[in-house]
Amino acid sequence: MAKKTYNPKSATSILNYGKALLGKSLKEVYPNAVLHSGKGGLGQAVEKYHYGYEPNSEAEPDFTEVGLELKCTPLKELADKSMASKERLVLNIINYVEEAQKSFETSSFWHKNHFLLLMFYLHKYGVSPVDMIFKLIRTWRFPKEDLKIIIDDWNKIHSKILDGQAHKLTEGDTFYLAACMKGSKANAELRKQPNSDELAQQRAYSLKTGYINKIILQSFLDENVQHQLQISPKRVKSLQKKYFSDKIVKSLHSYKAKETFEQLIERRLKPFYGKTVAQIERKKHVVLNVKAKDFAYNVCRAMLGIKTRKIQEFENAGISLKSIVL
Repeated sequence: MAKKTYNPKSATSILNYGKALLGKSLKEVYPNAVLHSGKGGLGQAVEKYHYGYEPNSEAEPDFTEVGLELKCTPLKELADKSMASKERLVLNIINYVEEAQKSFETSSFWHKNHFLLLMFYLHKYGVSPVDMIFKLIRTWRFPKEDLKIIIDDWNKIHSKILDGQAHKLTEGDTFYLAACMKGSKANAELRKQPNSDELAQQRAYSLKTGYINKIILQSFLDENVQHQLQISPKRVKSLQKKYFSDKIVKSLHSYKAKETFEQLIERRLKPFYGKTVAQIERKKHVVLNVKAKDFAYNVCRAMLGIKTRKIQEFENAGISLKSIVL
């Protein structure tokens, strides 16, 4: 087991110590490293061999003195050798009975995951995770605009739990933060929920793949972030159009009191119900090409005040805007 040569009371010290693994595998630095059982095994192995403490299943962040939670998450290599998120980032399991009693500020999600140490490694099929190479190691705090949507997402999950509808939770309910299925569908992994006798499938909080790809792109482009990511110029350009596109919410002042992101969208669209395209053009000071293949989509963008081809919040959430002509 490694000796602690970092300051557990300093997030900067913890991060810098973690960066010793950048460009290396855990096995390369610690030849005796073995994988713990379970899908989260690499993170537990990093905790044990690199940071020098025994992994546990406590509800506290891994580095309790600074409130920092360590998460290892895989990258995949695309056809052009670019690296992208392989999957959503699974966080902590939801205890429906306990979470029902919480507010967002006291929730298990926020208590454990408000400050993350993200360790991205390149996944290779047939290779043990302890032999996979770390490509990006950084800390992450949620930007204010993103956090507003995450709070909305948490409230939607929480409302279903309170209503005895935890068995009806789906990842499609929310934008950035999702309640993903955790484990098999076996009865052994069904959990009790409040206000209902029906057992609910075990689920965990998770960040959607689209949101993780946004973090990867920002890290790749940030000169202050050390990494060994590979992203082709063509893909960078494509991702920039997605993740740096126009926003529906220009600032937090765009919201009315207690309004959710979904409600804001509905409020923006409502004035145009029953209006013709010509009326929408006059109202929004735009000219729309009726013969364009994406005409209906462009009408929607105009109503939402979006000038770019993509909509940033939808790209972050992996949501497609579909327009249907009657």
